[in-house]
Amino acid sequence: MAVPIGKSLHWSEHVKRFPRRQFVAAQLAAVPGIVVNSVIFEKAAIPAEAELRTDQVAFYNYVAGMVLETILQTADEWPGGRRDVVASFGHVRGFPHHETLAYFEKKRADGGRRGPWDLLRGMPRFLGAGQLDGLQAADQYAGMLRAALEPDEFGGFEHHHLMAVRHQIRRFEGESLGYGFKVLALPGTMES
Repeated sequence: MAVPIGKSLHWSEHVKRFPRRQFVAAQLAAVPGIVVNSVIFEKAAIPAEAELRTDQVAFYNYVAGMVLETILQTADEWPGGRRDVVASFGHVRGFPHHETLAYFEKKRADGGRRGPWDLLRGMPRFLGAGQLDGLQAADQYAGMLRAALEPDEFGGFEHHHLMAVRHQIRRFEGESLGYGFKVLALPGTMES
């Protein structure tokens, strides 16, 4: 996959064509021990008067908090016993990540109702995609999810790639919705 040296692998830039998407999905599907969690948040589902609708930092922090909690829950339920968590998020240029860290610290101090915060070792780091292979893999999984959920220019969907990695999506008693997929959306969004 001719990605220039020093350039991070991005789904939207380097994996545009179907054969490349199939190749990436097959490569990731073969990696053992991967558990995928996704948070899907439809902005239209946010009430008009809610702070999350107008405050980009609050919205990002809320979603990042959900992601971190699902990571912690996954580590708590890991086959063979609980696991420690060292988390890294992709750096967003110009974003006040120190506010996200303060938000995480507040959630931890509040007792972490939705996540076993005792498993988190240190605070999450915000890194460029090229600094950690896992961030590039996360971009590929997000690309597969987007291709499966958003119609292309002709109204079609590419679910094939997501189906190739479905065995890696976190489940509980066979269900991924609410576990591997945390969805906050308008009624009917996931059914259409």
